[in-house]
Amino acid sequence: MSESTVAIIVAVLGSTGLWTVINQHFFAALEKKAEKKTLSEKQKEEINDILKPLNDMVLGIVYDRLIHVCNKYIDQGWIDINVLNDIDKYLYSPYRERGGNGTAERLFDKLRALPNKPPEKEVENV
Repeated sequence: MSESTVAIIVAVLGSTGLWTVINQHFFAALEKKAEKKTLSEKQKEEINDILKPLNDMVLGIVYDRLIHVCNKYIDQGWIDINVLNDIDKYLYSPYRERGGNGTAERLFDKLRALPNKPPEKEVENV
């Protein structure tokens, strides 16, 4: 390859115009690909039709566990602070954010009011 040929190739590859054309083509191809991945309204409705019952089912399971756990610790009369925080983080807060009802809220309020350590046992005098 002669020096002039190399100089021409370098000049063409280094030109701003060539890279602009390549970039435009590249980004146009990406946009076209992205448009194909966009869901139609019908597809979105079909997905929501599938997810709605699953969401309701999970909400019901969380409600059941939340009520069970709250009643367990209310009956016990105390709750460790770490357990309370975990129940809040993993059960109560997600349940409330997804539209949970007032029953769980009332029980969780009772749970929050419990002491965070077991009652001291009375020692019998012998």
